[in-house]
Formats: sequence, structure tokens, C-alpha cells
Amino acid sequence: MGIRFSLFTPSEGGAVAVLYCFIIGTFVYKRLKLKEHLIPILLDSIAGTSSVVLIMVAANTFGNYMSWINLPKIVASGMLSLTQNKYVFLLLCNLILLIMGMFLEGGAA
Repeated sequence: MGIRFSLFTPSEGGAVAVLYCFIIGTFVYKRLKLKEHLIPILLDSIAGTSSVVLIMVAANTFGNYMSWINLPKIVASGMLSLTQNKYVFLLLCNLILLIMGMFLEGGAA
């Protein structure tokens, strides 16, 4: 409901849903215990989130390194020296972005 009425974003909506489940499980059903349920849930969440964040950090670092060694400038000058035809240039751009997109995130590519 809150997302539909622009009260919060989808990420905040997830946090509100977790808070709602915590309140209902603890105070209404009285089945949610701190040591039995919440600590394993938090440890699972930390393990899952940390692996994704590690991948994001590695991709960002790799993209920054590529920018630091001026790889975009080298690739651009190499492409411009290959052809003067605008259609061949666009085709080369698409091919290079396709190949770079296999290894880098969109912003870094």
C-alpha cells in the first residue's frame, strides 16, 4: 500500500514488511523468539548480502582500474582509426559494448 501511495520506495517497503512481520510474529502470534529465530535469520541475511556486496565492490574496483589506465580513450582512438564510415563505426561500438558488457557493469563499460 505504501509504495502505491508514494509513501516509501521499494527498498523501504521491504524494510516496512520485515518490521510488520516482526511485530506480528512477536506480539500477536507470540511465536517469534530472539535466540531461536532472529539470530539465524540475521546470520543468513548477512551471508547472502555480503557475497553480493563483494561482487559489486570487485566490479566497481575493476571499472575504476580500467578508467585509471585510460582504456576507454585507447579503445575510442583505436576505433576511430579503423574506419571513417559511420555505420561501421556504430557496428564496432555495439560489438565492443557487447563484449565489455559480458565482463563489466553497464556504467563501467
